[in-house]
Order: sequence, then C-alpha cells, then structure tokens
Amino acid sequence: MMLALKTGLITGVIALAEGIAVGRSFAMFKNYHIDGNKEMIAIGTMNILGSFTSCYLTTGPFSRSAVNYNAGCKTAMSNVIMSLAVMVTLLFLTPLFHYTPLVVLSAIIMSAMLGLIDFPAAVHLWHVDKVDFCVCAGAYLGVVFGSVEMGLVVAVAISVLRVLLFVARPRTTVLGNVPDTNIYRRMDQYTTARTVPGVLVLRVDSPIYFANSGYLRERFTRWIDEDDERTSAKGETGVQYVVLDMGGKLQTTCLKNFAPSETWSLSNYTAQTSRALDLKLSFLSAAVGSIDTSGTSMLDELKKTLDRRGIQIVLANPGSEIMKKLESSKVLELIGHEWIFPTVGEAVAECDFVLHSHKPGMVADGASHENMV
Repeated sequence: MMLALKTGLITGVIALAEGIAVGRSFAMFKNYHIDGNKEMIAIGTMNILGSFTSCYLTTGPFSRSAVNYNAGCKTAMSNVIMSLAVMVTLLFLTPLFHYTPLVVLSAIIMSAMLGLIDFPAAVHLWHVDKVDFCVCAGAYLGVVFGSVEMGLVVAVAISVLRVLLFVARPRTTVLGNVPDTNIYRRMDQYTTARTVPGVLVLRVDSPIYFANSGYLRERFTRWIDEDDERTSAKGETGVQYVVLDMGGKLQTTCLKNFAPSETWSLSNYTAQTSRALDLKLSFLSAAVGSIDTSGTSMLDELKKTLDRRGIQIVLANPGSEIMKKLESSKVLELIGHEWIFPTVGEAVAECDFVLHSHKPGMVADGASHENMV
C-alpha cells in the first residue's frame, strides 16, 4: 500500500513538472507568460475531481501538445473536441484502427515535434554560453532517448552543478583606478585602469560561504604573491595594503572640465566632443550579499596571515548584514574599525596617504575619517 502511494506521488510530481515545462515551452513560442502556481492549481484540481471517477492521471503531455500546436489549435476548447473524438473512436471506431502500425502513430508525433525544435536558438546558446547549450542539449537528448522526465532531470542536474561550481569557485578580480576619476574597476576589462603602488584592490563576485571560503583564502594569497613578484621584478613598492571590495552601493563620481581630444571610452560607453564638460558617472558595484561563520573565520585567518607578512587588510563598503556578522564574531575588532570604508576610492586614498606618511599598518593621526563606516 505504501509503495503504491509513493509510486503514485512520484508519478504525480513528475507529471506536474512535465505539464509546467510544456506550458513554458509553448509560452515562448506564443510570446505570453504563464503562472506556474496557477498551472499547478489547475492540474491539481483536475486530478482531484477526476479521482472521484477513477479517471486517468491528467497532465499536459508534450506529444499531444505538439500535435495541437501544429494543427493550429488556439484555445482549450480543442481539448474538449479531442476528448469527444477519442471517446467516439474508442466506442465505435476501434476495429478500424486495430491494424494501424505504431510507426504511423510515431511519425505523426515526430513530425509535430520537429517543428518545435529551434536549431538557430541552440547555435545562439553555443556562441553565448556553453553551459546553457549543455543544458539545452542534455534536455533534448534526455527527451529523445528517454522521456520528458529524463530530460528534465538532466537539465536540472546540469543547472544545479553550474550553480554549485559558481558558489564554490567565485570570480575574484583585481581592480585598478580609472585615470582622472575616483573609480576602481576590473583591470582585465578596463585596459586604462592602473594599480596604486603598495595597494592591492580585490573584489569577490559572490557571497562568502563555507563552500568557497577555502578557495577564496587561497585565491587572495595567490593574488598577493603574484603582485609581489610583479613589483619585485620592476623594483616597485610591494603590497602593504589589501583592499577587499565588498560592493553593493551605487558610486557616483563627477569629472570636472573633462575634455577628450577625440574619443573617450569606458567599457561600452563612448563620448565624442570637442569642448570641455562636466561628466557625472554612476556605477553599481557587485555585492558580497552575505557571509557565514566559515567566511568570518576565513577573514580572521587571512588577517593573521597578512599580519605576519606586514600587510594590512582593508574592507570597502561592507553591507549591514556583513558588518553584524563581523561584529559578533570579533573579526571587525581584529581588523579595526578605522580600516572600514564606505567606498574603494576612500580606502585607497587613506592607504596611499598612510603609506607615504607613516609606517605600513599605522593610521595617521591627522588622517580624515569622517567618511568611514
């Protein structure tokens, strides 16, 4: 009894997922939106009412939906007509279809489904995002060689794996200063950005969890080692301050009397002018939205490791939730409230001032801290 109940429950869940997936697929073709909650309510209501008369499980199979779509059906009235036709066929016309080969029925379904395959869209996915193409191909192959349920399982599995990889190995980038501004952006994207001697600015594009804390600690150390090697080869000042951009705030800067000679470009923005102007730019930096105990422990260990190397860690624009976690875990006290800044520009300016005025790791008494968090 329990086995039959579990089997029925699993079958119902799979049928429900199939119906919603089919609905969303056809919504893309017709350019309309469907509500998944309403779809579940409708399918559930049909199955509850049908169970009183021992009705077969009701769902939206892909094959029949494809046949209806290619036949030009527009409304749900087509299901009523189809139900009546099936009833008449089962009651009176069954002998006529007794010897109909299964290959003919398969050909009808396959011919209807071939019109739903969008090959240009698959090629577009390959050029834009290889992982999305793998999701698409996995779902397609799962449906062709297995079932709709198998295709859904493959697509969901690949998508979940992608999310796990993104969380476990988040992107970390080095930020540089855009000339004539107080903006710090990715140096691999903004070729004109320049580093500040003695200051290394790093950004994390993900929340800091137990799944990525170890990777981030190793990645931060690697960035510092690479920067030390680069500066040693050039005879420049080594890293004395590491600024972690926690992001999450809209930063605005104003360029006074900005007069480019021909063309000035920042990312995808290009401005052409022959006269001086005041240019105001606003940017929204990526945020470290949250942090757990493993993340605070990682910052604690990173702080101690950098202290042994004579390097001061600085936090720029941490969110309120992160500040609460750091405060409760005593990591904020270890780093020092004086090394928390609202923007990367202010953090780098303070580090550069202390670097050229005092010993590394010490804060100047006359330094301005009115903008610190």
